[in-house]
Amino acid sequence: MMSSQRWMYRVLIFYVFACTALNTYFLPSSNYYHKDFLPEVAVFPRGEGRYLEESAPVRSVTSYFNRNHPNSAVLLTNTTAIART
Repeated sequence: MMSSQRWMYRVLIFYVFACTALNTYFLPSSNYYHKDFLPEVAVFPRGEGRYLEESAPVRSVTSYFNRNHPNSAVLLTNTTAIART
């Protein structure tokens, strides 16, 4: 009985270290929404414009409308943060 518990303890300790190592390895990976691990805003001083164009393209439309049509209302339909439609 004692030897089987020691074996199980060693397997669990190895499993914890393996999971921690894999988690640390895959932590800085990017995903479909943010293409790069580090946004250009943090790296380049003028990267904010490109980042906003890629992540929230409706912001440029809103800025344009607010500049050219002050104090007017607009109805935006069919917006989603998942796919660019």
